[in-house]
Amino acid sequence: MRGPGPYPLLWGGLLAGSAAALWAWAYGLPHSSNCASATCVAVPYLPALLLSGAAAIAILAGVALLASRRDGIDRATRIVVEQSVTTVVVSVGCGVTALSAAVGWWLLPIGLGIVLAGVGGIVREQLELRRIRGRR
Repeated sequence: MRGPGPYPLLWGGLLAGSAAALWAWAYGLPHSSNCASATCVAVPYLPALLLSGAAAIAILAGVALLASRRDGIDRATRIVVEQSVTTVVVSVGCGVTALSAAVGWWLLPIGLGIVLAGVGGIVREQLELRRIRGRR
């Protein structure tokens, strides 16, 4: 695959397949507001609708990238960190911290620790970039 277009198309196809399975599955679950089961769904079409929307946006982005006929990633040498794992760590930590409100407050220190580790990595990366720029 030469350009960036096929990747969002593949991702959109995966999301569309998952949405189709969710559309089929959601209406088989109990729909009562007084249901004691953990599988009760108040609005069964909402998760499937959100996933379908995400699939449509990904497919539209892929089509737009294919129509623009881009060559892909510019491979020029840069000092800027393009693929930082620490950014992902901070994002996951924020998600875990937010999830602690629903799961339990015991998850809050774990999420904050993940965020702190990610922020430490970002600071380390920035210091290294400053050191490299100083050499030039």
